[in-house]
Amino acid sequence: REANGGLRFSPGVQGIMQAALAAAQTLPHRADFRGWQTEVAGQDGHFRLALASLRDLALELGMRPGEKQIAPALERSSSAFYCGFLRGLFDADGSVQGDQRKGVSIRLTQASESTLQAVQRMLARLGIASAIYRDRHPDGQREMPDGKGGRRPYDCAAIHELVISGANLARYAERVGFADAEKAARLE
Repeated sequence: REANGGLRFSPGVQGIMQAALAAAQTLPHRADFRGWQTEVAGQDGHFRLALASLRDLALELGMRPGEKQIAPALERSSSAFYCGFLRGLFDADGSVQGDQRKGVSIRLTQASESTLQAVQRMLARLGIASAIYRDRHPDGQREMPDGKGGRRPYDCAAIHELVISGANLARYAERVGFADAEKAARLE
């Protein structure tokens, strides 16, 4: 928090919030729509965009609360639409790793192999090749942050990873990119 009680966001978070708001403003909305709502009760640092047309669009594309699978309807959407969807997914869950000496890659880690396969198909339609590495971390107990400043063991599913590398990095940057300014700078 800043001294005046307001929140200060990293450039990456600011970029994501600005991109989400700009997209939301293109959808039908009430005259009193003001964008990001103040902090969500009981969730310090969480903000919300409440927009019925966004909810309706998500439902139309097969997205449901608590379900992180990519539905076939989303895959059948326009390439421009799923470029935006992929940007959001990689902004939220992706990373840019490595350096010029050892090689740079974009990675998306998920427990759902079918989600990564759908992402891989959408990327391929955009001319971006990727590889999926299964069971990067096998299932079992792992020490994880407990949300209270400590760590404790949790039962975890196997983790799989989609990797974009080589000449495909430039294609990703051109066709999909990052709204997260920090990830975009790291890729550049």
